[in-house]
Amino acid sequence: MSGTDLNVKDNPFVGIVDPRIPYYLVNQIKASDDAQNTTDYRSGAFVSIFFASNSSSSGNDQRSTPTFIGIYPCGGKYDDGEGGKCDKSVGTGVAPEKMLQAYSVPFLLAELYLTGEASGDAKAALENGIKLSIAHVNSVSQSAAAEGVNVPTISDDATTAFIGKILAKYDAATNNEEKLRIVMTQKWIANFFNPVEAYSDIRRTGYPTLLSSGTDYAQSPYKSSKTPELGPIDIPLKDINAYPRAMWYPTSEVTRNPNITNSGRNLSTPILFWDK
Repeated sequence: MSGTDLNVKDNPFVGIVDPRIPYYLVNQIKASDDAQNTTDYRSGAFVSIFFASNSSSSGNDQRSTPTFIGIYPCGGKYDDGEGGKCDKSVGTGVAPEKMLQAYSVPFLLAELYLTGEASGDAKAALENGIKLSIAHVNSVSQSAAAEGVNVPTISDDATTAFIGKILAKYDAATNNEEKLRIVMTQKWIANFFNPVEAYSDIRRTGYPTLLSSGTDYAQSPYKSSKTPELGPIDIPLKDINAYPRAMWYPTSEVTRNPNITNSGRNLSTPILFWDK
């Protein structure tokens, strides 16, 4: 969402900053502030832990400086760039349950069009999906006003400019597979805090592109020191297994049902007919 390619080298949206970031995530510090302890992953004011990190800083106490989930996913706090402690006293708690939202339908249609399962304009569907996603973010911000919290909305101009950049990437894609990757990655971003839908989409299409097994290091844009210092630095990673496509059967089920077993079951092997 930040338009970087530090760890995802083939990020399809390099150079494009997503206007939904301050609604999705809230930083407790400013980019110039010290962290509570040495950090694992830091980018400006953003402080977190990289997936599968095995660095010596990953277990440090950061309770007063990590980046938290923001107003859109869970009714938390909007990131105004000024930092500030996040606790139960901030935010409204007003946020929708994310199952099948209005924005999901155009993304589903775009996928069907690009895979040849239906006929239609995939580009128009992609555009509509992003518009509805941003409108959904704005609706949560507007609902905060009823709780006495004033949160700015993403303007029409900002929305139009952002979508125009995404569509330019779509137009530059040379085949339907790359266009599908753009669609599914945008759907994945829209589905923030809807992990079941995102998991199914990745199994079905293979997108968005995630870190592959065998990746030994990630990179942090900043050094791990408490004082903010530009890096980048390497973050050692634990072994990343192949992407899990199923889960173990519960012991109670295996015990009671003689027709199933976990013995020899490969959880990274496609199981359902649509699983890529």
